[in-house]
Amino acid sequence: MSAPRLHPAPERPEPETAAEGAQPGSYRIVSRIVDWITNDRTQLLNITDRVNEIVRRSGVTNGIVHLQSLHTTTAIFLNEWQEALLDDVKLFFENTIDGSQYYKHNDPKFSDCERNNADSHLRGMMMGQTLSLQVRNATVLLGTWQSIILAEFDGPRSRSVAVQVSGI
Repeated sequence: MSAPRLHPAPERPEPETAAEGAQPGSYRIVSRIVDWITNDRTQLLNITDRVNEIVRRSGVTNGIVHLQSLHTTTAIFLNEWQEALLDDVKLFFENTIDGSQYYKHNDPKFSDCERNNADSHLRGMMMGQTLSLQVRNATVLLGTWQSIILAEFDGPRSRSVAVQVSGI
């Protein structure tokens, strides 16, 4: 009886070269961590172009792009990127979750957090830290006025978003 054949684990290409050498129509997954530096406590960043660049480089023409903020005091969502609306969005966050209100998270009797950022956590929770979008023809499928927005609620800070593109 012969010894069982061992099959080596498939090689995983480096993220920048995931599309190179892949067979046309083959399924692939490309992952990146993308960083931003924010300047204000509440700040909205249009990350659409950077996400689309990752999708384009991935070699995936049809599939899904999944975005995940790696922070509980940020959010990712879709909306129109228009100055007046962005001001309204910030006002909405302030009016919906009052930063001057008492929160146990900010009270040293109950929490060891020194940032006094309970309102930031609640805003992030309200909006959510993940977003999954379709990829069609090697680009993120968005409506006419839609942009991908990263919301900072506890800046200024360094922020990271995990981007995973999967498909064919």
